[in-house]
Amino acid sequence: MKKESNFLFKMWQEKRGKAIIKLIIWSLFIIIVGISLITSKPQIKQKEETKTPGNQTNQEQPKNLKIEEQFQILISQNYQYEYKIITLENNENLIYKGEKEQNIETGYKESKIGIIKYKIENGKTYQILIENEEEIASIWDPIDEEIISLKTIFEKIKTSEKIEETENVHIYYHNKETITIKSDKNKISTIKIITTNKIYELKYSYEEQ
Repeated sequence: MKKESNFLFKMWQEKRGKAIIKLIIWSLFIIIVGISLITSKPQIKQKEETKTPGNQTNQEQPKNLKIEEQFQILISQNYQYEYKIITLENNENLIYKGEKEQNIETGYKESKIGIIKYKIENGKTYQILIENEEEIASIWDPIDEEIISLKTIFEKIKTSEKIEETENVHIYYHNKETITIKSDKNKISTIKIITTNKIYELKYSYEEQ
């Protein structure tokens, strides 16, 4: 042991020997740090996976909203829509394509007499012509506007008999009307209303705000 100490002491006195000793010390230090990082890396990775928002394993799954909650969200949103109304007696179709933004609706009505561009604002309905707008009584004639009103449908399902329900499909029966509501990822996508003489197919799409 004494010989080894004398040997190291002599090496330390020499410039080359001192460099060798420093190199050995630095090499040992790097090896120790490397071993430490390797052994701690899995734990760090595990903690990161727990905190990462996109990690589906440890992240809470999205809450499934009740159909009533989905209705309230849809009513409050700007959305695009497409309505198809089929009269069973003569198989006549009415098609509405439009969008609701704030308190204004704009769209097109397609019927056997042609296509009408319309706007609904502050409770008034306008037919949009090439150079001006002309106020008209209603764009929904000959159908009952209340039938397709989201607020009316919402009130109906709250007091209706639910005859079938799955995760994405809800079917209600209300005064001879069958109301089928389909949703996708907590968003109402379609509402189908079957009455004694008409079928209403209502489609909605919107981006969350």
